[in-house]
Amino acid sequence: MATDIFGYTRNPKPAGVISNENSTLVIGGAAGANVATLVQNWSIQYQQNVEEIFELGSQRMFWKKGRPQGAGSIARLVGSGTGPGINMFTAEARDVCNGGASMSFTVGGGGCTSQGSFNINLGGVVVTGVGYTSQVQDAQIGENISWRFAQLYIG
Repeated sequence: MATDIFGYTRNPKPAGVISNENSTLVIGGAAGANVATLVQNWSIQYQQNVEEIFELGSQRMFWKKGRPQGAGSIARLVGSGTGPGINMFTAEARDVCNGGASMSFTVGGGGCTSQGSFNINLGGVVVTGVGYTSQVQDAQIGENISWRFAQLYIG
């Protein structure tokens, strides 16, 4: 391998491809599943609160473990022919009393068939909010949906 003009020597062939090109977002429940369309971005966070507890009269420390909790959001475009909108979340996801839909993000290797994929799976998904935005110069309408979830599995 030759050294480039900046002094780097590297293989010009990539070691792997990281892409969301062939990725899908599927939201499901007992009544079936829907594929999200025109998603521009999504975000999830799953956390467990942990607090330090100290004992009076000693140097010992203990961990107080909290319960895990998750939250997420999607921003997508809406308009004629862009899919089911908020209805892409199944009825279970909009019913906090009897709800809890599933959600699966499948992330692939883009257009490279030799690259693997992995799934991010959420359980107990319940929609907590929906909002819409528009700016005249963009000539588009945006939809923002937020949710809470109870479980996160990677695999």
